[in-house]
Amino acid sequence: MANRAGPVVPPTFTQTVQVITPELAQEYLKRNTGNRALSRANLANLIARLERGEFGFTGDSVKFDWDGNLIDGQHRLELVVATGTPVPMVVQRGLDPAVFKYLDQGRKRSLGDALSVNKVPNYNGIAAIVSLAYAYDNAPEGRLHLAPSIDDGLLLYYRHKAKFDEAVGWSRSLARNWLGGKISGWFYFVTDGRGGPWLHKVITAELLQPKTGAMLLFKRGQDRDKTQATDVRVLNWIALLTKAYAIDMEGRRVPAQLSWRSSGDAPEPFPRLSPQLAPMLGACRVDVPLAAETAQPAQEPAPPPPEKLVPRYPASTPASTLAAFI
Repeated sequence: MANRAGPVVPPTFTQTVQVITPELAQEYLKRNTGNRALSRANLANLIARLERGEFGFTGDSVKFDWDGNLIDGQHRLELVVATGTPVPMVVQRGLDPAVFKYLDQGRKRSLGDALSVNKVPNYNGIAAIVSLAYAYDNAPEGRLHLAPSIDDGLLLYYRHKAKFDEAVGWSRSLARNWLGGKISGWFYFVTDGRGGPWLHKVITAELLQPKTGAMLLFKRGQDRDKTQATDVRVLNWIALLTKAYAIDMEGRRVPAQLSWRSSGDAPEPFPRLSPQLAPMLGACRVDVPLAAETAQPAQEPAPPPPEKLVPRYPASTPASTLAAFI
């Protein structure tokens, strides 16, 4: 293959480190003329990380092309405006406008990658269960595709390390099955292990009794629709699993068949496990600190909680769609 010339650094390129104030961020955002649409979920996640002290200086840069247009960094700039918190950032100027299409094209590091670097066994299985637990506790009803940031995922894993390790170990002990390791491991985690024996019966068909939620779920597993998209399958199976478990544990009426109507003329709400059936419900909400992380020695009074960041907009700032998040 013939040698090709590599990329060259434009003579216009410069790089500095600046403390980005809310006023400067607003000025830079005026040059945001052709960037991708603002992601409210991404911005909300950045705000939550900053409030928890998990937003560090990583060297990620705000980029301008040689025409002065902002081509990368809009969410970090919006974060500064939203919270009123000055943040140091690398600022790069003078880039070729053509490089815009190459930004963020590389494979981003995943939670599984981060766990692997930390030498966590079964890191991909752990990442899948942590991510599902995070989505179940933090996403709007029935939208389980919400993924945690790497920081949030690591935080939740180490908060509940023993329970997540136990859940992935239990799910791996099962033979490959129609429910999958992610859902079965999540169910074991959220029920604090109490649902494990019940789900084991469903998957293995051992000692199943007629006219029970377990039997209904088993039958649905034999008739499963393999053509559904993955996220639809996960959502549907969690709904059916929740219904079946509640039938058996709470003595609910046993229907003729197990179903969840998510669309159509009369869609059903997404079913949720009750706190009585799921002791770990809410454990992966990122806005709830773990008691052990905030506990103080008995002989010392606990300090007052840190002041929550409140958005402080300069008087000249127009109304923004960010208001829903801050």
